Amino acid sequence: MNKITIYSLIIIIVLVSLGTGAGLGIFYQAQKDAPQIKKSQTIESTVKELSSKVVSSVNSYGQVESINGKNIILTNNGDSITIKILDKAIIYSLIPDNTSGAKTVSGRRQIEFKDIKKNDTLNIVLKVLPDGQFESQMVVVMPNINNLIPAGTAK
Repeated sequence: MNKITIYSLIIIIVLVSLGTGAGLGIFYQAQKDAPQIKKSQTIESTVKELSSKVVSSVNSYGQVESINGKNIILTNNGDSITIKILDKAIIYSLIPDNTSGAKTVSGRRQIEFKDIKKNDTLNIVLKVLPDGQFESQMVVVMPNINNLIPAGTAK
């Protein structure tokens, strides 16, 4: 055999192998009994991981849509979530500093739950409970971000 025939056979074998593999892959994926990830298993395992002692907290951010008792409905970009604010939760309000001409945050002050109002922007530190509910640990009332620029960027 000459070199051209040998190279041609090798190329044909490689192409047939690739075609067979692709065909078998498509056939396998088209089966109705192919393994599927069940949504409920994914949600349950996610809640289990987020409620573990390894994950200390998660954050939620948005505007207060409504307040009912100690429950706050927080919305952001069309999504909403109801969060129960615990009596032991620490609540802070960031203080804007406009004295230098730059609109920055100068500090924070502790406030009470009753000081939170509709349309306030909140950052809430949460703990995910094993049943999937949220437990508030800390609430930060953000100043109107349209009036602020990051510290250190003022000219």
